[in-house]
Amino acid sequence: MSPDSGVEGWYNITAGSLPSGRFTPGFAYDGADGYGVLFGGEFLMNRYTFSVGYFDDTWSFANGVWTNITTTAGPAPSPRANFGMTYDPAAGAVLLFGGAGPQGEALNDTWEFSGGRWAELSPSTRPPGLTGPAMTYDPAIGAVLLVGGQTGTALNNQTWEFRNGDWSQVSSARTPPPSLYEAIAYDASTAAVVLYGGFNITAYSNTTWEFSRGNWTQLNLSSGPPPLASAEMVPYGSGVVMNGGSSNGREIAETWEFADGSWTNITSAGDPPPLESGVMIFDSSYGAPVLFGGASTGGHGFSNTWTLDPTLRALAPLPSNGSLDAGQSIVLQAEVPGAVPPVGFQWYAGPQANCGADAPLPAANGSSLLVQPSEDTYYCYRVTDALPVAQSLLSPAAFVTVDASLVAGAVGPAAVHLDRGQSINVSAGASGGVGPYQFQWYLGDSPMCADDPILPGATGSTLSLPAALNPGAYFACYRVTDSSTVGPVSVLSAPASVIVAPALGPARAPTTSAARIQGEPLAISGTLPTTGTAPYAWQWLLSRNGSDFLSADSVCAGGSGSSGYGAEIVSCSIPAGALVPGNYTFALRVRDSASIAEISTSNNSTPVQILAVAPPVPPAPPSPSSPLAPSTPGGVTMAQYWVLVGLVALVAALEVVLIWTTRGATRQSGKVGPQSGAGSPGTGEHRSPEPPPPDPR
Repeated sequence: MSPDSGVEGWYNITAGSLPSGRFTPGFAYDGADGYGVLFGGEFLMNRYTFSVGYFDDTWSFANGVWTNITTTAGPAPSPRANFGMTYDPAAGAVLLFGGAGPQGEALNDTWEFSGGRWAELSPSTRPPGLTGPAMTYDPAIGAVLLVGGQTGTALNNQTWEFRNGDWSQVSSARTPPPSLYEAIAYDASTAAVVLYGGFNITAYSNTTWEFSRGNWTQLNLSSGPPPLASAEMVPYGSGVVMNGGSSNGREIAETWEFADGSWTNITSAGDPPPLESGVMIFDSSYGAPVLFGGASTGGHGFSNTWTLDPTLRALAPLPSNGSLDAGQSIVLQAEVPGAVPPVGFQWYAGPQANCGADAPLPAANGSSLLVQPSEDTYYCYRVTDALPVAQSLLSPAAFVTVDASLVAGAVGPAAVHLDRGQSINVSAGASGGVGPYQFQWYLGDSPMCADDPILPGATGSTLSLPAALNPGAYFACYRVTDSSTVGPVSVLSAPASVIVAPALGPARAPTTSAARIQGEPLAISGTLPTTGTAPYAWQWLLSRNGSDFLSADSVCAGGSGSSGYGAEIVSCSIPAGALVPGNYTFALRVRDSASIAEISTSNNSTPVQILAVAPPVPPAPPSPSSPLAPSTPGGVTMAQYWVLVGLVALVAALEVVLIWTTRGATRQSGKVGPQSGAGSPGTGEHRSPEPPPPDPR
């Protein structure tokens, strides 16, 4: 489709020094060098005998101006006409093949034009010598496509492709019939090469073919251009545009557009005159097709230059939205499709979106502008062209955002301490610049962190340190790259220290003394681990009678502490009376100083039995009849108790003595007195007392 909504039409932009009038030359837009390249062609020497001459000159076309560069282009191809010529983006050069020489011979040499000079190539394989082939670049296959032409007296229908410096023939289930002078161009609307018309010596063709995915397909269309040969076709808008040609031996002045699978006649009153065998390019500097030369009825060659639809447009500068880091520069490019040289520019800049209201920039009158803004700024330009009627338009504004310079801040945390087997995330501290950021992390043992290997896949803003790191010292850093429009800025951070220690081991089982009574203090000691990350914090634990272990802080002086180091002995002092009677077991819990603290608990100590002090045995309460019973309720003191016990014992002893004395007197009286008769009632017997038994004391 047409590139704008204005009325399409052709305009004659012939001016200045021009190539000689000619037909069947080669014309291609050199995308690498930024100008059109014209070579060769033929001209009518004698209109009565139709004898022709051949050119071998080289011209450039840029900004509406033709320049003869024959003397600087180096050794060029031999004089010729009716050859294939197109730009090969893959090679960054214009490619030329074959054509007809001055003796009518069909040529098959291959040349390229690059950097302003010609050079002949030596491909190992090449098509046969051809006159009048159709040639264009096919972006879908990334190669130059060549089809048709005439070799000697025979027509050709072979298809060839050129890539990586060599030719190869393409096999297709169907091919266009043998023909020459077809029109060919790449059609972006269908992502295929379109081929139209041609001449088979006896008839002109009106068939349309497409080449896609290595195969030719004939399109069945209900309408289209008349049968044509020697017309010119180039990409245009989203399709292709075709002009002129010979229809059944008569030159025509028609312009047709093909897009989305159908033809549209866009002929207007201002079209070039009826011409055949002219040449046409799509000139990126114009943003429009440019047509040169051609022959009218009778074989007269023309040197006029035409452009299609030069309706002036002023598009927003490119890039239309730029994001920069402070201190960066950017080049803004005016986009003026349809401008006809000479073209004038004036740039404006300021804080207003209505850019033309800002002050004009001094000496900023080119099609591009280099700027280094210090703050967010709008840029636009005014363009003035010269044809057909001088026009002046103000472009929309481009907005350039300026961000603070990109900074690769410190890795957080800046110092990491791990026990072997641990993993922790560290984070990038990037700021400023143009987001989004891209990251790459490095990890190794070199303080010059970027000399260490990159970590594959470590491209996020955080890094999970590998758990498999062996004990030792490491450094972690990152490179951050932003998304500046001008060009990504890349900054390397300072390294973070990563220390990996052996895994934390247990403390030794505490040692204690043997059984204790409640009234004595108890000392416990233990040894901190020798592995893990020092310093350590510790806490004493105790268990009574098999219960769960609890903190010993309430009974233990030095029950917890910190700043301990490997193999250090720590102790716990339990004052006398702090533990109630029972069986006690002690343990030592240790926490190290790794970034993710590890905790280890020792084995249990040997059980410790805490015994109670034996309390005094209270006496049995006296009976109410005892003479020692108190007359009033109440207790006695210990001294009173022992006095009473002594008194009771003394009284008891006296009673024993008295009893044994009485019994002895009685027995003595019975032995001495007379006997009156045995068992006589009413009589008594008097006995002397027996000596007392020995004192039991």
